[in-house]
Amino acid sequence: MFRIVGGFALSALMFFVFAAPASAQDIEQNEVKIIPYSQIDPRLPHPAHSGARITLKAMIRRADCNAGYNVWWDTNFNGNFDDDFSREVSRNNTTDAVWDIGRNFLVPDVDRDTSLNVNVRVRNRCNNQDKFATMRLFIYDFEPSNDPVNWSDEQIEIMTQMGIQEALWNIHRTMGGFSARNTTLEAHDQYAEATGMSLWAFTINGHQPAY
Repeated sequence: MFRIVGGFALSALMFFVFAAPASAQDIEQNEVKIIPYSQIDPRLPHPAHSGARITLKAMIRRADCNAGYNVWWDTNFNGNFDDDFSREVSRNNTTDAVWDIGRNFLVPDVDRDTSLNVNVRVRNRCNNQDKFATMRLFIYDFEPSNDPVNWSDEQIEIMTQMGIQEALWNIHRTMGGFSARNTTLEAHDQYAEATGMSLWAFTINGHQPAY
Protein backbone atom coordinates (compact mmCIF):
# COMPACT_ATOMS: atom_id res chain seq x y z
CA MET A 1 0.00 0.00 0.00
CA PHE A 2 2.79 2.40 0.74
CA ARG A 3 5.26 3.34 -1.97
CA ILE A 4 8.99 3.25 -1.31
CA VAL A 5 11.80 5.14 -3.00
CA GLY A 6 13.96 2.10 -3.64
CA GLY A 7 13.87 -1.57 -2.78
CA PHE A 8 13.02 -3.16 0.53
CA ALA A 9 14.11 -6.07 2.65
CA LEU A 10 12.11 -7.87 5.33
CA SER A 11 13.14 -9.29 8.68
CA ALA A 12 11.13 -11.02 11.37
CA LEU A 13 10.79 -7.86 13.41
CA MET A 14 11.51 -4.81 11.32
CA PHE A 15 10.70 -3.03 8.09
CA PHE A 16 13.84 -1.94 6.20
CA VAL A 17 13.69 0.69 3.48
CA PHE A 18 16.69 1.42 1.30
CA ALA A 19 17.10 4.74 -0.47
CA ALA A 20 17.91 4.74 -4.18
CA PRO A 21 18.82 7.47 -6.66
CA ALA A 22 15.67 9.53 -7.07
CA SER A 23 14.05 10.14 -10.41
CA ALA A 24 12.52 13.51 -11.27
CA GLN A 25 9.16 12.11 -10.18
CA ASP A 26 10.52 11.16 -6.78
CA ILE A 27 12.14 14.41 -5.63
CA GLU A 28 9.03 16.52 -5.03
CA GLN A 29 9.09 17.98 -1.54
CA ASN A 30 5.88 17.85 0.48
CA GLU A 31 4.28 15.43 -1.95
CA VAL A 32 0.63 14.74 -1.13
CA LYS A 33 0.36 11.00 -1.75
CA ILE A 34 -2.98 9.23 -2.08
CA ILE A 35 -2.57 5.61 -1.04
CA PRO A 36 -3.46 3.54 -4.11
CA TYR A 37 -5.78 0.56 -4.09
CA SER A 38 -3.30 -1.20 -6.39
CA GLN A 39 0.41 -0.49 -6.52
CA ILE A 40 0.54 -2.24 -9.88
CA ASP A 41 -2.01 0.17 -11.36
CA PRO A 42 -2.52 3.27 -9.15
CA ARG A 43 -5.32 4.41 -11.48
CA LEU A 44 -7.66 1.74 -10.10
CA PRO A 45 -10.19 3.21 -7.64
CA HIS A 46 -10.82 1.99 -4.13
CA PRO A 47 -14.02 -0.10 -3.96
CA ALA A 48 -16.88 0.92 -1.66
CA HIS A 49 -20.64 0.51 -1.39
CA SER A 50 -23.48 2.90 -0.63
CA GLY A 51 -23.53 4.01 3.00
CA ALA A 52 -20.14 2.47 3.85
CA ARG A 53 -17.96 4.00 6.53
CA ILE A 54 -14.41 4.04 5.18
CA THR A 55 -11.19 5.99 5.61
CA LEU A 56 -9.87 8.42 3.02
CA LYS A 57 -6.20 7.46 2.83
CA ALA A 58 -3.29 9.82 2.13
CA MET A 59 0.06 10.96 3.52
CA ILE A 60 2.73 13.61 2.90
CA ARG A 61 6.13 12.40 1.72
CA ARG A 62 9.39 14.35 2.06
CA ALA A 63 7.70 16.75 4.46
CA ASP A 64 10.06 19.59 5.39
CA CYS A 65 7.85 22.03 7.33
CA ASN A 66 8.33 21.86 11.09
CA ALA A 67 5.40 24.26 11.60
CA GLY A 68 3.00 21.59 10.32
CA TYR A 69 0.26 21.40 7.70
CA ASN A 70 -3.48 22.04 7.48
CA VAL A 71 -5.61 19.44 5.71
CA TRP A 72 -9.09 19.73 4.20
CA TRP A 73 -11.09 17.07 2.33
CA ASP A 74 -13.91 18.33 0.10
CA THR A 75 -16.46 15.84 1.43
CA ASN A 76 -19.48 17.91 0.39
CA PHE A 77 -18.18 18.06 -3.19
CA ASN A 78 -18.86 21.75 -3.73
CA GLY A 79 -15.29 22.64 -4.73
CA ASN A 80 -14.90 24.95 -1.72
CA PHE A 81 -12.53 23.55 0.89
CA ASP A 82 -13.07 26.46 3.28
CA ASP A 83 -16.42 25.11 4.47
CA ASP A 84 -14.97 21.66 5.22
CA PHE A 85 -13.44 20.39 8.45
CA SER A 86 -9.76 21.28 8.83
CA ARG A 87 -7.13 19.61 10.98
CA GLU A 88 -3.48 20.33 11.64
CA VAL A 89 -0.88 17.58 11.24
CA SER A 90 2.84 17.37 12.00
CA ARG A 91 5.78 15.65 10.35
CA ASN A 92 7.76 12.77 11.77
CA ASN A 93 11.32 14.08 11.95
CA THR A 94 12.89 10.65 11.52
CA THR A 95 11.04 9.69 8.35
CA ASP A 96 10.39 13.21 6.98
CA ALA A 97 6.75 12.28 6.42
CA VAL A 98 3.27 12.93 7.75
CA TRP A 99 1.93 9.42 8.15
CA ASP A 100 -1.77 10.14 8.08
CA ILE A 101 -3.70 13.03 6.55
CA GLY A 102 -6.79 10.87 5.98
CA ARG A 103 -10.20 11.12 7.58
CA ASN A 104 -13.30 9.06 8.21
CA PHE A 105 -15.83 9.24 5.40
CA LEU A 106 -19.46 8.18 4.98
CA VAL A 107 -19.91 7.01 1.39
CA PRO A 108 -23.00 8.66 -0.14
CA ASP A 109 -25.92 6.60 -1.38
CA VAL A 110 -25.98 6.03 -5.14
CA ASP A 111 -28.72 4.73 -7.42
CA ARG A 112 -26.27 2.99 -9.75
CA ASP A 113 -22.62 1.96 -9.75
CA THR A 114 -20.75 5.28 -9.73
CA SER A 115 -17.22 6.67 -9.84
CA LEU A 116 -16.52 9.35 -7.22
CA ASN A 117 -13.47 11.58 -6.74
CA VAL A 118 -12.73 13.05 -3.30
CA ASN A 119 -10.25 15.93 -3.34
CA VAL A 120 -7.87 16.96 -0.58
CA ARG A 121 -6.06 20.26 -0.01
CA VAL A 122 -2.90 20.49 2.09
CA ARG A 123 -1.53 23.87 3.18
CA ASN A 124 2.12 24.15 4.14
CA ARG A 125 2.21 26.35 7.27
CA CYS A 126 5.80 27.37 6.54
CA ASN A 127 5.02 29.11 3.25
CA ASN A 128 1.18 29.00 3.00
CA GLN A 129 1.40 27.11 -0.28
CA ASP A 130 -1.39 24.67 -1.12
CA LYS A 131 -1.14 21.27 -2.75
CA PHE A 132 -3.97 19.05 -3.94
CA ALA A 133 -4.62 15.39 -4.63
CA THR A 134 -7.59 13.17 -5.47
CA MET A 135 -8.67 9.83 -4.03
CA ARG A 136 -10.73 7.84 -6.53
CA LEU A 137 -13.60 5.63 -5.36
CA PHE A 138 -15.90 3.27 -7.22
CA ILE A 139 -19.20 2.99 -5.37
CA TYR A 140 -21.31 -0.12 -5.90
CA ASP A 141 -25.06 0.32 -5.72
CA PHE A 142 -25.87 -1.83 -2.71
CA GLU A 143 -26.03 -1.74 1.06
CA PRO A 144 -25.38 -5.09 2.72
CA SER A 145 -28.34 -6.75 4.35
CA ASN A 146 -28.32 -7.17 8.13
CA ASP A 147 -28.45 -10.92 7.47
CA PRO A 148 -25.18 -12.19 5.93
CA VAL A 149 -27.07 -15.13 4.44
CA ASN A 150 -28.46 -12.66 1.91
CA TRP A 151 -25.06 -11.38 0.78
CA SER A 152 -24.11 -12.23 -2.79
CA ASP A 153 -20.66 -13.51 -3.74
CA GLU A 154 -19.95 -10.18 -5.43
CA GLN A 155 -20.93 -8.23 -2.31
CA ILE A 156 -18.72 -10.43 -0.13
CA GLU A 157 -15.78 -9.87 -2.47
CA ILE A 158 -16.26 -6.08 -2.44
CA MET A 159 -16.62 -5.93 1.34
CA THR A 160 -13.57 -8.19 1.74
CA GLN A 161 -11.45 -5.86 -0.37
CA MET A 162 -12.70 -2.86 1.62
CA GLY A 163 -11.83 -4.60 4.88
CA ILE A 164 -8.33 -5.49 3.66
CA GLN A 165 -7.59 -1.88 2.67
CA GLU A 166 -8.80 -0.57 6.03
CA ALA A 167 -6.71 -3.15 7.92
CA LEU A 168 -3.51 -2.34 5.98
CA TRP A 169 -4.08 1.38 6.48
CA ASN A 170 -4.43 0.83 10.23
CA ILE A 171 -1.13 -1.09 10.30
CA HIS A 172 0.52 1.77 8.42
CA ARG A 173 -0.88 4.43 10.75
CA THR A 174 0.18 2.62 13.92
CA MET A 175 3.75 1.69 13.01
CA GLY A 176 6.26 2.90 15.55
CA GLY A 177 9.81 2.49 16.80
CA PHE A 178 11.21 4.60 13.97
CA SER A 179 14.97 4.82 13.59
CA ALA A 180 17.37 5.78 10.82
CA ARG A 181 20.82 4.44 10.01
CA ASN A 182 22.67 5.77 6.98
CA THR A 183 20.43 4.85 4.02
CA THR A 184 17.89 2.76 5.94
CA LEU A 185 14.76 3.56 7.89
CA GLU A 186 13.29 1.06 10.31
CA ALA A 187 9.95 0.68 12.03
CA HIS A 188 7.85 -2.06 13.52
CA ASP A 189 4.23 -2.87 14.25
CA GLN A 190 2.69 -1.28 17.33
CA TYR A 191 3.16 -4.72 18.89
CA ALA A 192 6.67 -5.72 17.81
CA GLU A 193 5.81 -9.41 18.09
CA ALA A 194 3.12 -8.91 15.43
CA THR A 195 5.44 -7.36 12.84
CA GLY A 196 5.94 -10.65 11.01
CA MET A 197 2.17 -11.03 10.62
CA SER A 198 1.90 -7.43 9.43
CA LEU A 199 4.53 -8.06 6.77
CA TRP A 200 2.66 -11.17 5.71
CA ALA A 201 -0.63 -9.23 5.50
CA PHE A 202 0.92 -6.68 3.15
CA THR A 203 2.71 -9.26 1.05
CA ILE A 204 -0.25 -11.54 0.33
CA ASN A 205 -2.33 -8.51 -0.65
CA GLY A 206 0.17 -7.22 -3.20
CA HIS A 207 1.37 -4.19 -1.23
CA GLN A 208 4.73 -3.14 0.08
CA PRO A 209 5.02 -2.83 3.85
CA ALA A 210 7.32 0.15 3.70
CA TYR A 211 7.62 3.88 3.74
